[in-house]
Amino acid sequence: MEPHDPATSPHPPRLTGAHVRAARAVLVAVLARLSQDAAGGEPAAMARLHACAALFGRLGTTGGAPPAVDLGPDEAAVLRAGTAEAIAAHADGIRAAATGVPVDGDDDLHGLTASLGRLVALRDALDGADAPALAVPAGGEAGPELLQAFADLMPVPLWLTRPDGTAWFANRPAIDLLGGRGRRDPVAAADPSDGGATARATRAARDEGRSYDVEAPVRCADGVERVVRLRGIPEIGPGGRVTGYLVTAEDTTTARRDARDATSRIDALAAVARAQATAGTPAEAARAFLEVVMGALGAGAALLAVFSGDDELEFLATPGWPPELTEPFARFPLSADFPLSVSVRTGDAIWMGSEADWRARFPHSVRLHGDAGFAASAVLPLPGRGHTIGGMALSWTGDRAFGAAERAFLTAAATVAGQAMASLQAIDVEREGHRRALRAERTMRRFAAACGAVFAAGDPATLAEAAAAGAARLTGAVRCEVHFDTGAASARAAVGFAHAADLPDVAPVRRALRGPDGGEIGAITDWTPPGTPVPDAEAVEWFVSLVATRAHAAGAPVGAPPLQSLMADFGRLLDRPSPSA
Repeated sequence: MEPHDPATSPHPPRLTGAHVRAARAVLVAVLARLSQDAAGGEPAAMARLHACAALFGRLGTTGGAPPAVDLGPDEAAVLRAGTAEAIAAHADGIRAAATGVPVDGDDDLHGLTASLGRLVALRDALDGADAPALAVPAGGEAGPELLQAFADLMPVPLWLTRPDGTAWFANRPAIDLLGGRGRRDPVAAADPSDGGATARATRAARDEGRSYDVEAPVRCADGVERVVRLRGIPEIGPGGRVTGYLVTAEDTTTARRDARDATSRIDALAAVARAQATAGTPAEAARAFLEVVMGALGAGAALLAVFSGDDELEFLATPGWPPELTEPFARFPLSADFPLSVSVRTGDAIWMGSEADWRARFPHSVRLHGDAGFAASAVLPLPGRGHTIGGMALSWTGDRAFGAAERAFLTAAATVAGQAMASLQAIDVEREGHRRALRAERTMRRFAAACGAVFAAGDPATLAEAAAAGAARLTGAVRCEVHFDTGAASARAAVGFAHAADLPDVAPVRRALRGPDGGEIGAITDWTPPGTPVPDAEAVEWFVSLVATRAHAAGAPVGAPPLQSLMADFGRLLDRPSPSA
């Protein structure tokens, strides 16, 4: 008989006998739910409740049931939905009982199995299927046909064994797992490579009438060896005697592999922290971090960029990427429509598992990514101390699924890296402040020594020598010449290399000495090699003015120099960053 379809068949479903009783049980649960839905007085909910109550009345009273009930289309639809919910609830209860979870009242494994059989028979009757209800023997225990029907629906391999462990029943998933051996003792199917440990552990548990939980290598029906977890729950008969075991199996191969992967990735995160803790600069830390993460996940290349301003990102490390592809983008705006810019800007990770994902999200960048030979990428922001400090991206040559465990690891790694990079940046700022303080102190000492010598000079020649030596100190020059002629006094002096001709690759810098009227009275010329730290321009300018003033005074002693006032004025120069190390 074909399943009944109310829309095409003139024959409505008919319920008889046990099906009517099962339908009444289903309607009790449906009425309870509909009563809650109709509590607010909504007309449609009230209408459904009244229709279901009317059907319940048509199915008879508890004391007796009519021999047969023909259902209308709407009535059959209500019962089908209720029966499907009841079957699902019973299946959950059976799985709980089969795995040893305590159940209340009469809802033990046998009781739930018998109820499920009645519900399945009711469902078949509602569908008009040509399948008679399976008999449930007196005493509530399921017959073998019903047990097989229920057990085959379960998603886990299941065996029923005698007290000695020999199996007398196996469901379809158990047979699929072990092939022909699935009908035998599941413990006996364990590979002997475990040295008999599985057999000894389960035998000891059976001898003592207790449950067991073991893992064993098993050669499965498809020829693949897997690690399977076997759990046996004793069935207790009259007088507390163990009458058999309910055994379930779970393939833990993937779980064990995931656990190993998680352990290795945790070790990788620790390596990230160690690498960054020992790195000297943020750039060194970035490379160390990326190399660890690339090794943990088998990535072919990676990028890490941090803010170089309010609206610009700068690469710190690009291991695995061809320089010709990254150097043109060493700095790029935060507003750019690049994956890294978008991730940093939004604070969200971007997962692109294939070239198709790239093409859908960033079509203008897919060629650049493909030219480097990569297909999949993971792009994540780097959270620092309360704000995003940059972002990172890893790339693979093949497609990638980015499972939950891998996403969690990458997110954790980005957090570790972001915090470490923020700390290194703070240390770098502190170091720069310390370097600035040292530079300022050195400049102060040089400036004080140079000015003191100029102030102390008592004649033009001594003044010229002091000016040349002081200018060389301030500028780092390898040769410095000073000459002036005010009419009343003149002098010339030089320090450093004997002749300017000895410095063919060093261009001279000439600074004019001017009198009160602005006219030139001389000059200070220095030869400073390329790469020499740039002197403080304002300090040098002030020194040149001092030399010009003293030269115009014809080198006459000026008594106690106002050095304290001079140093107070120069102090403001030290509050701004020095231009070089």
